[in-house]
Amino acid sequence: MRCLLIVSLSALCVIACSNDRIVYSYVVVKPSVEDSEMNKWRPVMRVTYRVGESTVISEVAGLLDKYEACSIKDKNNWQCEYEDGTGKNMFGFSDGRYWKAPNLG
Repeated sequence: MRCLLIVSLSALCVIACSNDRIVYSYVVVKPSVEDSEMNKWRPVMRVTYRVGESTVISEVAGLLDKYEACSIKDKNNWQCEYEDGTGKNMFGFSDGRYWKAPNLG
């Protein structure tokens, strides 16, 4: 009985501590002409998104931003809105693929 309790608590801890609500996107750059033979695009920075019930927290190089104007279905399908000096912006994931609007290139 005691072993069953220990195994159950261990399994619960692993399930509770796992974070399956994290997704990633990558900032990419196009290499110079000399390097273009190897790859068209090169990832330079990973962006981590922690998807909550109604908020998303992004982390880039240790800097955190919290977005509260979000519509979240699941970790692979959500969108958030924010305003900055360029106006109203949106970003998110659709079927596990990152997107943003307006897309400024």
